[in-house]
Formats: sequence, C-alpha cells, structure tokens
Amino acid sequence: MRPREKNKVKKISEERIEILLEEAEKTFKKNPERAKRYCRLVFALVKKNKNRLTRGQKFSFCRKCFSFWKPGTSVKVIFDSRNHRLIYRCLKCGNERAIKYK
Repeated sequence: MRPREKNKVKKISEERIEILLEEAEKTFKKNPERAKRYCRLVFALVKKNKNRLTRGQKFSFCRKCFSFWKPGTSVKVIFDSRNHRLIYRCLKCGNERAIKYK
C-alpha cells in the first residue's frame, strides 16, 4: 500500500474510532453489552491500523474486559495524593490504569 493510501486509511479509522466511542457513550445506559461491543471494535481498529488513541480515548474503556468506563457506574476513580496520580479501577474485572499529574 502506498503512503498516501495508508494516510487515508488511518484518517478514516480515526473517524470511526471517534464515532464508535460516541455511540458507546450513548448506548451505555440502555445496553451495556452493545457499548462493550463498540469498545472491542475500537480496539480492533487500533490494532489493525496501528492508530494511537488520545488520552481521553485511552481512559474511556477497559483494555482487559472492554467494558465502557463511566465514572461512578463502571469505573472507580481514586485520587492518590502520595504518588501524584489518578487511578481508574474497573468495577467488573478489577483492572487498574493510572494517570500521573503534577
């Protein structure tokens, strides 16, 4: 595939990732399994096309069980002042992700 075609494919997949995450957010309350499916599709697109997710996109779903993260319902956000970081803990599988801050 030529570099120009690769750029087009990456751009299209980035747009689809945004759309899928928006749809996951909309349908999470009514149908969490469908939101989980959308997150799986996002991860498949990222792996296939070697895209990078933005920081907000990275912390919108669990990479272990692919459940959509909504603070308070499916993820617990913990403030760790000692190590200067925010910890996101999935309530379904217990997977943790952290963000450093200053």
